[in-house]
Amino acid sequence: WGAPTAFEDDAERAVRSALDLVTAIEALGQEIVAELQLRAGVLTGEAAVKVKSPFSGSPAFMALALEPGALDQPLIIAYPAAFGL
Repeated sequence: WGAPTAFEDDAERAVRSALDLVTAIEALGQEIVAELQLRAGVLTGEAAVKVKSPFSGSPAFMALALEPGALDQPLIIAYPAAFGL
């Protein structure tokens, strides 16, 4: 969201998409009778995005830092993204 054009509701769309993914994976697990879990994190901020290469910037590094905290939670929303909602 936000690349190449940013919109006012980017944070909200990112959070809604993350929640949809968590719900879809749980439903798939019930359908195939398997315990499936998905953890997602949402953080907003400026990042460098290049075609055919990984992105970088504060959001990328913050996502790596948040990942271990998501062990028991399906979704972590960092403050800037939550503030935009």
